[in-house]
Amino acid sequence: MKAYRTILIPLDGSKLCSLAVDAALPLAKAFGARVVLCSAFDFAPERFGLYYELSVPEEFEREIRAHHENTLNRAHERFVAEGVATTTVIEKGDPVTSILARARQERADLIVMASHSRPAVPRFFLGSVTDRVLRQAPCPVLVVRPPEPA
Repeated sequence: MKAYRTILIPLDGSKLCSLAVDAALPLAKAFGARVVLCSAFDFAPERFGLYYELSVPEEFEREIRAHHENTLNRAHERFVAEGVATTTVIEKGDPVTSILARARQERADLIVMASHSRPAVPRFFLGSVTDRVLRQAPCPVLVVRPPEPA
């Protein structure tokens, strides 16, 4: 079995982020891996099929950044409490591009991320960060899905 030395965990600020953290924590502990928690946020109008310039007020951008920072900090505290070496990175830009670049830069052995499990039609129009990372990642990707409703 391959030893994972560096595990990259992209977090998007959603409630599902904790699923990726829950799955990666025992792996990081078992392998003595270093964890890189990353988050990227993007305001590109083309992602939403909009063909005009979108001006995002700076205050809104600060709020989004603060939300992502809080998500990273909560996850960071969980890993540190378990004795796992952890780094956090937040970037403004396309999430897929940021995740793939970070995986290469950190020489990640594994990416652990949650999937929103959107139906096919919304996924077709919005794209799926997870799908795109799966297809282009330079290392294995562990996708954690939410539990099925009872």
